Amino acid sequence: MRVFEEHGVRPDLIVGTSVGAIVGALWAAGLRVAEVEGAARRFGLLSAARPAWPGLGLLSNDGLRDALRQLLPNPSIEAWPIAFAAVATDFDNGERVILDRGDGPSAVAASACMPVLFRPVERDGRRLVDGALVEPVPVRAARLLGGVRVVAVDIAFRPYDEPVRNVVDAGFQTVHILVNRLIEEQIGAADVAVRLELHELMRGRRQYAEILTEAGEIAVRKHWARIVQ
Repeated sequence: MRVFEEHGVRPDLIVGTSVGAIVGALWAAGLRVAEVEGAARRFGLLSAARPAWPGLGLLSNDGLRDALRQLLPNPSIEAWPIAFAAVATDFDNGERVILDRGDGPSAVAASACMPVLFRPVERDGRRLVDGALVEPVPVRAARLLGGVRVVAVDIAFRPYDEPVRNVVDAGFQTVHILVNRLIEEQIGAADVAVRLELHELMRGRRQYAEILTEAGEIAVRKHWARIVQ
């Protein structure tokens, strides 16, 4: 976002999955970089979580939806200055669901709803969970919605990022392996692939937001000539 804003370049379409849907929605709705960075400093996973037991998840991420309602100038996706879509997964049949109309906060909450940890988000009669289960880098969704020159950003955890020491680690490792295999299949369809190894930068740090944003900025600058060619 910093690099695009600095050069006065605005994308015609933003498609996000999971955390990409969160940042993408703020960008598409018209927030500036400084506003998004300020929101990131105030908001975290614990502030998103709400008790939800018993159910299909340990927690509810209604807090994310509520935070977005406060941040977004208008909750309706159609009202945003940049076209936007969030990718989610239908928890009952495994289908990809593209959410590009209606209530933005609920669309983003669905796209970023990690199964088991969070209960599914109900929207339009469907129970929706994290889009990373089907399309962690939503290149295909962007093409379907009319994207001509697609820049894909991959920030996934890698299987080698952390050692597997217990049953919880084993569960996460399984997801990381599956997601990375999907990314390998999907990111090749992008015109420009920005792939970041961020999680090694997080190791041993309690405050790492500036380090990660700087890494993202450096990576996009590296690819900038190809992005705007």
